[in-house]
Amino acid sequence: TKSDEHFDQLTKWLGMESEAEAARVAEKRLLRDSKKAESTGETLLDLVVSDSEPGLGGRFLVTFVKRNRELQLPWNRLRVGAESSSSSPSPFIRYRIASAVL
Repeated sequence: TKSDEHFDQLTKWLGMESEAEAARVAEKRLLRDSKKAESTGETLLDLVVSDSEPGLGGRFLVTFVKRNRELQLPWNRLRVGAESSSSSPSPFIRYRIASAVL
């Protein structure tokens, strides 16, 4: 149906936008010293999962905190609905999870 075609196209465009944004952030990350990465507000480092629960559509709601829980999250540009991704700094654990800020 026309409605299905519309949502299929929208899903395709959102996927393309997500891939382009991930590539842009990855490129910026390579060009920047990790100590300065958080100062731009686009990156949060040294986070761990403190809580998770099932969400809609097979997704999960995950709460992150600083590994050192005495530290507050620094100022950042992340807003509700913003696309984000999580990854491991370990060379032995390779993953990237696309997500959105809630």
